Amino acid sequence: MVRISRDQRRTLDKFIDIAFRRSYLTDWDLWDLQVDFAPETGYWSVPSKKVKDAFREFEAYRDGVAAGIQLGLETVIRMNLNSDAAGVDAIRQYAAPLPEGFHVASRQWTVEHGMENIRIHTDAAQLLEGLPESVQASGVFDDYLEVSGKELHEYASKVSDLLAGHVRDAADDDRHVAAGLTELASCAYAYWKAENWRFHKGEQGDEISDDALDVFLDALDKLDRLSSDGYAGPDTVNDALLAFMEAYSAGKPPLRPRKGTASGGTR
Repeated sequence: MVRISRDQRRTLDKFIDIAFRRSYLTDWDLWDLQVDFAPETGYWSVPSKKVKDAFREFEAYRDGVAAGIQLGLETVIRMNLNSDAAGVDAIRQYAAPLPEGFHVASRQWTVEHGMENIRIHTDAAQLLEGLPESVQASGVFDDYLEVSGKELHEYASKVSDLLAGHVRDAADDDRHVAAGLTELASCAYAYWKAENWRFHKGEQGDEISDDALDVFLDALDKLDRLSSDGYAGPDTVNDALLAFMEAYSAGKPPLRPRKGTASGGTR
C-alpha cells in the first residue's frame, strides 16, 4: 500500500476543487479520472472500458431528466408567479425537492448500468436554464444557487476521496494507478501554466478567460505530443504522486524521455 502524506492529500483536494470550479476540469474529465484510478477488474459490474465510454450516454440521460424537471417547473411558475404570496410559496414548495430528485434520478442510471461506484455531478442551477431572466432574478430560486455551489464542492471532494483511496490501496508497482496519477499530474502541470499566465496578466477570480483556458489546453497538447514522441510518466505510484506534487506546485512536467529518446524540453 502507498502512503499519502497530509500535504499530498491537501494538495489533491485543493487541485480537484479549484480546477473543477474554474472549469479547467469538467465532470467528464473527473469521470475519466475515476476510471483511470479504479481497479481494472472487480470494481465495476461491467468492463472498465464500457464505463470509460459511457459518459456521453449518461450526460444525455442526465440532460433529459433536467429537461423533464424544467417542464414541470415552468408549468407551476406560469400558474403561480403572478398571483399573491401564497402562489410564490407554492412555487418554492414545489421547487424545493427538485435538486435532490435530479441527483437521485441521475444516480439511478449509473446503478442500473453497472457503474454504481462512479461519483456523478448534478447541478441544481441547470434546472433554471431557459427560465425567463425575471424569474431567475426574482429571489424565488436563490436556494438553488446555494445548493449548486454546495453540490460542486461536495462532488469535487467525493472524487478526491475516491482517487486518494485508490492510491492508498495500490501497490507501488501498480502501473494502472501510476498512469492515472500521471494523467492527473499532466492536468496539474497545465493548470500551473494557465494560472501562472493569469497571474502575470492580472486575471483574478474563478471566472477564467478563454485565453487562460487556451493556455491550459495548449499545455496538455504539448504533453500529448511528447507522449507520442516516446516520453513517458513515472513507473511507480510513489514517483507518480511526487510528479503530481511537482507539477502542481512548480509547473514541472510529469513526462520524461525514455532511454534512447532525445530530450527537447517542455518549459
